[in-house]
Parts: sequence; structure tokens; C-alpha cells
Amino acid sequence: MKGAPLPGWAWWFIELGSWLATDRQPGRVARAAISVPTRAYAALFAAMGIVSGSYRSGVLNVGERLRMLSRLKRGDPVRYCKGDEDLKVSYGEFSKIAKEPLFDLGDCVYLAERNGRVYGREVRQFHYIEPVGEEEGFSMDRPVCLSPDFVKEAMGIDPISQGFFSRLECVIIGNKTDLAEELELELQADGVSGKVQDVLRVHEHRPKDGYRSRTISFQADIRSELVGKPFGGVVMDGARSFLRWRGMARKHPWLVIIDRTNPTAGAARDAILGGLASSLEDANPPVGDPPSGIEAIFYWDRMR
Repeated sequence: MKGAPLPGWAWWFIELGSWLATDRQPGRVARAAISVPTRAYAALFAAMGIVSGSYRSGVLNVGERLRMLSRLKRGDPVRYCKGDEDLKVSYGEFSKIAKEPLFDLGDCVYLAERNGRVYGREVRQFHYIEPVGEEEGFSMDRPVCLSPDFVKEAMGIDPISQGFFSRLECVIIGNKTDLAEELELELQADGVSGKVQDVLRVHEHRPKDGYRSRTISFQADIRSELVGKPFGGVVMDGARSFLRWRGMARKHPWLVIIDRTNPTAGAARDAILGGLASSLEDANPPVGDPPSGIEAIFYWDRMR
């Protein structure tokens, strides 16, 4: 049996990230500042929570997906997955039958009644059709998820849907070399093994589609547009990431991990306390007390 069980403190970070991504209030934005003895893996566990929380809040319902598909034309390029029977993305052309709302992709046929309420064969499969831009062309078939059981057990989300669609839900700023190594950490959830990357699906380490997060070097160009695009939130791994990037991330919920032994931890702490002093009010995420050795500050900032 491979992988170490997800530690208790990891679940705390995952729950915190999920709160950050889902508790949205008009005119305000959530902030979380965490002080730890060592930063290893903490940022990625928080990002796992952001990705899973953002995914749950952004799933298209059947009606919205049907409307999206109804706008496609015969011959439009699409990618599709059959569901649990075949954990693989395939590519084909969209075929629309004029007399009935039938959607035909080779050996996959989907039928929706005109009232949109009842669907024919394999209702779940209807969700796994996505237009492909003509400029993208066709790609090689690829697996949807290497460890679907782990994703389902650890995050409680649909591994096929989460892996099939592309959406930027979390931006992680830090040392990209360290983050790349941590993504390969193998873990267990209820005895099922998988990797952090199976959940985060970082764009830089996988095909361009089916991604959920991106990483940015804390030394990168501060004008990077990625920081303004995530649906869920931004994780800043380390004091240097926070001091350099906090202004760019101000429109989104953010979480910062501060290593108390880092030389710049004091400057980061002062900046966090300054933000707390001008905040709207303290926040109380439903995650319980921080694990031993970890200190945390949560507050609501004014949406700017």
C-alpha cells in the first residue's frame, strides 16, 4: 500500500481553503494569514481545499449544459468522455439530428426529451461534452484522472467532471521548484492512494486542458495577469510571496503561509497586522482551532 495517510493538520488546511473559496459576501473578501514552524505542503493542502470548494460551487446544471450544447453546429470539434466506463478523453465532431435533440459522438449517443427533464442512456455521460476551439485542433486521447478513487475519497467530488473541464480556480505563488516536488507527494484517503497533483491539476505539469490551478514564481513579473483570473482564490506560499504579490491579489480571497523562521517573516507580520487594523471585521471560518504550533488570523477586507 503506497502513500502516507492525510495527516489531521492537512484536513484543517483543506477545510480552510474550501471556506475561502465558498463563503462569498457582498462588498467584502476573505483573508487568512497562517503562521507555521515550516511551510512544507501547507500551501498545497490549502489550495486543494480552494480547488474542491470552487469546483462544487461552479458545476453547470443540466439545463445550462444543454443550452451550451444547443448552440453547437454539426461538425464542430468537441472532446468527450463516456464517464466511469472509460476514464479517457476522446476527440470527435458534434452531430445534431434535426428532428430530435439527439447528440451523437461516434458510439456515444445522448437523448434529451424536449422538456429538458428526462434524459436517455447514461444521464451522467451527457455532461462530458465540451467544445474545442478550431484553433486548438485535435489532441491525442488522454486519461481524465490517474487516481479517481483518491480524488473522490479525499475531496468528495466527481473525479471525472473535475478532471474533464478546465477552469482556473486557484493560483499558487511561491518557489516553483519546491511546489513541483510537493505536487508529487503520494497520500492515502480511506486506504486509497493518490497525489496532490491529482486534485490540484496544475496547468504547468499536465496537458493544457483539464487543469484547475496554476503556479507563479514569487520572483515572476508582478504584472502577471493570472492573479486576476482565479474563481476560487490565491495562495501565497511564504513571506516573500506575500510582500511582493498581496497588492495584485487584493480582488480575490487570499491565504498566506508564513514560516516564522524566515528572515522576512517580521515584515510580513507587520503588513498582515496593518491589513487587520483596517479590515471590516474578524472572520470566523468553521474549521475549529488551528493545529498545535500553528497561529492564524482571519478577517474580512473591503472589496476594492
